[in-house]
Amino acid sequence: MIKKQADIFDTAKVPLLPLAGKDSGVSMADEMDGEEIVCGCNGVTKGAIVDACVQTFKTVVENETVYLIIEE
Repeated sequence: MIKKQADIFDTAKVPLLPLAGKDSGVSMADEMDGEEIVCGCNGVTKGAIVDACVQTFKTVVENETVYLIIEE
C-alpha cells in the first residue's frame, strides 16, 4: 500500500496495540518487557520507543500512568 501510494481513507481502522484480553483493561504494550522487539526490521525495542518518547515529549504521571503531552 505504501509503495503504491494507495488511498487508505476507507480502510478499516484497528488499534495498533489492542487490549491483551477481552475486558482485561490491560494493553499488550503494558504486558511487553522493555527488551521485547517491536520492529524486527530495525531491531527496535519497546524500551527504545518509551525512552525516545519520554525524552522528546513532556510527560505527566497520574495514578501510575505516564501520559505524553504532545504540543505543536
